[in-house]
Amino acid sequence: MSELENQIIKSAHYHASNPVNKKTSSEEKANRQYKLWYDLAFSHLTGTLVPQLKNANEKFVDYWLAYFFWGAQAEMKRGVFDEQAMRYEYGFYATGYLCLTDQTLYIVTLRKLTQTYPLFSDSFRGYMGGYMGGVVDKRAPLKEDKVRDTPYKLILAAQITEDKQANDILVIRTANVTWEISQHFTGTLQEMLTGIRMGISGQLTQIWNPAKASVAKQPSVDVTDLLKKLGELRDTGILTNVEFEQKKKELLARL
Repeated sequence: MSELENQIIKSAHYHASNPVNKKTSSEEKANRQYKLWYDLAFSHLTGTLVPQLKNANEKFVDYWLAYFFWGAQAEMKRGVFDEQAMRYEYGFYATGYLCLTDQTLYIVTLRKLTQTYPLFSDSFRGYMGGYMGGVVDKRAPLKEDKVRDTPYKLILAAQITEDKQANDILVIRTANVTWEISQHFTGTLQEMLTGIRMGISGQLTQIWNPAKASVAKQPSVDVTDLLKKLGELRDTGILTNVEFEQKKKELLARL
């Protein structure tokens, strides 16, 4: 198990029996201009989301401050009096925090944070390629507080890649939406990705269910031996065909 996986498991165990604490770091102390971000995110987490998690019987794992972009689209358009085509880019962006539980990925966007710390600000962004065709930024800020929940089983892919400006971003794909997530603190993208992959693989659920984890760790050779023994019991008439099939399905689920 990697160092990051152990770190996330320790955090999850700690929060299971202790109140969620506001994160502090040397970077946070050195960037007091972001105090509103820390305060609002923490206030929403503890006052709104954590009670919701308790009602849903979900276990809090960790959270990170982040920027979000989704709904990316682009098209080439010419103005009425323009000779050069312009590239128009669309989508939505917001600022808030990402939260992981044992069952679900939560993306929380807060209106006031989006207004105060926007991911994008320019409406026109330079020229394209080798000709005088500008990029018109039509990406829009989300002007509402919103909590989006995505069960891990609905996540199709998660990976760290680069955006057009060569900045690292975390890309999360589901059947309905693709999220591009930018970190606030350097190095937190890998933590997010590790936690999400642990959620997808079932590791986060197993933290609070050791019995299930031990079953999952049983070597497949043991299951093979048990299947042979079941076959022998069926052949000697001790088990009926129905009982054999039922037990076989249970054992195969361990592989």
